[in-house]
Amino acid sequence: MGEGMKDVNKNLLNQKGFTLVELSIVLVIIGFLIAGVSAGNNLIRQAQLRSVITDFQQYATTYNNFLTKYSKVPGDMDTAYYLWNTNCAASSAICVGNNNGVINYDNASTTNNEVNKAWKHLQLAGMLNANIVAVTATTTAIGTNAPASKISGGGYIMAGNITPFSSTTNAVFLGAPLASDTLLTGILNPDSAWSIDQKMDDGGSDASGNFVGGTSGIVRSLDGSGAAVGACVASATGYYNMTTTSSACRIGMALN
Repeated sequence: MGEGMKDVNKNLLNQKGFTLVELSIVLVIIGFLIAGVSAGNNLIRQAQLRSVITDFQQYATTYNNFLTKYSKVPGDMDTAYYLWNTNCAASSAICVGNNNGVINYDNASTTNNEVNKAWKHLQLAGMLNANIVAVTATTTAIGTNAPASKISGGGYIMAGNITPFSSTTNAVFLGAPLASDTLLTGILNPDSAWSIDQKMDDGGSDASGNFVGGTSGIVRSLDGSGAAVGACVASATGYYNMTTTSSACRIGMALN
């Protein structure tokens, strides 16, 4: 056998694979990386949920400041066109509300629908730092007619007479867009919605281990449009359905 072939064989013999110790170290490093990514994602998610709490509190303050200044509810205000004219909408009928104290939701009538009017009135009053366009239709688009949330794809609406609140309660809701309509689709899974409820209101666990508070207190949750009945919260009991992992929940906070 030639010297060249001997050298090749010698080199092959000297080449070694990873030892068990080295493989163990690699696996430990991979585990740390996975844990770090998971922890980072959880921190991001918790920060997003905290931002919802901050937004709810801010919009409640803004709503009440408007009510104190004008003795009218934003969106429901019947003198808005007198104050802001075409900056509000092309006509008085599209700008003003009916002054019944409730922010009406009516996706079939631009005149009767007060959801988009609410944000526009707050912005024109200098109480909302957002670029809200003049009212033209019932469709609510994030960043156009409604403020965006830090949760991707989410935005806020103000509306009254929406379950699970009473017929006279105005509330601010976080939801996702529904095509050609408004923010009625779920944006949170029940665990996230319950987490917000727990931090702000009466979300908790009872003696049987049920996650309660979904239909009581100032913070309440409901199934988003398109979600199965009870996917977010059971309306009869107020239990959050923790078996649901999809974004089935729309969550709201009472403003009055």
